[in-house]
Order: sequence, then structure tokens, then C-alpha cells
Amino acid sequence: MENLGQFYLKSNNFDGPKYTIEFLNRLVSNHLASFPFNNIEVYQSKGTKILSLETKDLFQKIVVEKRGGYCFEQNKLMYEVLKDLKFNVSAHLGRVVYNREIDAPRTHRMTILNLNNQLYLVDVGFGPYTPNRIIALNGEKTNILEENYYIKENSGLYTLIVEKEEGPFSLYTFDLNACQESDFELGNYYTNTHPNSKFVNELIISKKDDEKIVFYSANKIVTLKNKNRSEIDVSSEEELKKAIEENFSLAL
Repeated sequence: MENLGQFYLKSNNFDGPKYTIEFLNRLVSNHLASFPFNNIEVYQSKGTKILSLETKDLFQKIVVEKRGGYCFEQNKLMYEVLKDLKFNVSAHLGRVVYNREIDAPRTHRMTILNLNNQLYLVDVGFGPYTPNRIIALNGEKTNILEENYYIKENSGLYTLIVEKEEGPFSLYTFDLNACQESDFELGNYYTNTHPNSKFVNELIISKKDDEKIVFYSANKIVTLKNKNRSEIDVSSEEELKKAIEENFSLAL
């Protein structure tokens, strides 16, 4: 898709690009506030549909139609936008661990960006835990909504960690071996179709801005703001449709 970067910036009222941390942070923050993370299509299809990862289809779905998407969609689009804007980026796969020592497949896509010889994680597709800033790989902490995010390296294995009140919580691990599109096609196929895939079995929707996180999971709409948590029970299909439209501007 020609001029993808400029189309994306114009669609989101951005000037630029500017090759600075500040610009990248605004880009990531705006994306998360504008385009909800969700697996609606995967969940509704129950393993019978493979989502397109073609760039033009992603731009249409996420930016034009504002239907959002999940990691293989959101992070593919952001990677292509950054690449088209001449940022130095590479695409990677991680293992989602959620603070457990488990045999997890590589089913999370993210981007590594090199800016002035410093490596940063760029992720716009990890649900409620998505950092809405770029995160340095050197261990420097970044405060997001009163929680610190940082990356720990051990023998070439990197772990994204968030400091919760109970202590450090590992989100996912990755290395610096760049992946090919065929790797992402395989991961996308697994998460779209495998009977054990979380996205086939559970509806997850989230939206994050600089003040709060709102997400749907396990029949609840949850809002996290200023370390306070509020919950609204969703007990019927009609309540679910209404809650999703009101909180995420999405339709089931």
C-alpha cells in the first residue's frame, strides 16, 4: 500500500513524522485510544475464519472502519506504518506467559524499533496490558497509569514486566531474532482456529488512553482509573451489545 504512513498520519490528524521519542509515544498512545483491541471476528467465527493480514485490509478495518483488531492485525499495521515512515523497525513474535513458567507458543506479534542506536519495544496490540508508550530494552522504567513497565534481559531473552502492587508481573518474553510474514501467518492461523486458542473461546475487548483502561472480559465491563477499579456485570446478549457499543464504539 503506497504512502501508508502519510495516509495513517493524516487520518489521525498527525503532522510529521518526527524521529523522536515524543512523536512515537504520541503515535502509540493515540492508536490505543482510537482503535480498540478486540477479537470479535475470531470469537464469532469459532475457528471457521482466517483473518486477513494484508496491509490494505488492515488499514480499511482498523483506521477507516474503526473496528480495531488483535495483535497480528494491530501490530502488523503499526509496523508497516513505521517502516513506510522510514523508521528502523523489525517484526518479532513473543510468548505470552502472564507471570507463569509455561510452555507457551509464539503467538504475540510486536515491533522492535532502533532510534539513535537505542532499541525500543513498540506494541499496540496486547489488550489491557498494552503499554501506551514505547519501552526501552535497556531496563529503563516507563510509568504508565501509575504502573511501571520495563524490560529485563537474560542471556538474549527479553521479558516485558509491569510492576503491580503485588510485585513484578511478567507479561511476555521475546528475543531479537526477526520474523518473516510466514511466521505471523502461522501464528494468526493458530489463534484463529485452534480449539485451545484463548481468542476462539473468550471475547476480549479493551481501550486505553492516558487516564484509564476499559476492558470487557468474563461477562464484565471493567474500568481502571487512578488505581480504582469499577465493574459492571453483563448478563445478557442485549446488555453485551449495548455495553460494547457504549464503551468501545463497536458492534457485535
